[in-house]
Amino acid sequence: MSTLLSIQIAPARRVQINGRAILTGIFKLPVSGPLPVLDTLRTENLRVYVDLSAVVKIGAYQRAPQVEIRVSDLKVESILPESVEVTVMIAPTPTITPTPFR
Repeated sequence: MSTLLSIQIAPARRVQINGRAILTGIFKLPVSGPLPVLDTLRTENLRVYVDLSAVVKIGAYQRAPQVEIRVSDLKVESILPESVEVTVMIAPTPTITPTPFR
């Protein structure tokens, strides 16, 4: 059994964890597996990311998104879009604004 999920990943600050850029946007994921497991699937059980571990320079890159699924017995058949643009840049230095005591 399979089903097509349209996953809306809410816009958030850009995060990188262990060389992976966590993505935001809308992704379409055909997912297959047993119907009782598909019925319990939630967006919190999925993470869409791009592996940036081989990137060594700043710039724009086209990469294929990958899906981490945290539910056993399910398989992601494909992902749309097949490619996303990721821009790697130096993060700005945070500015600390002093707050006066009252």
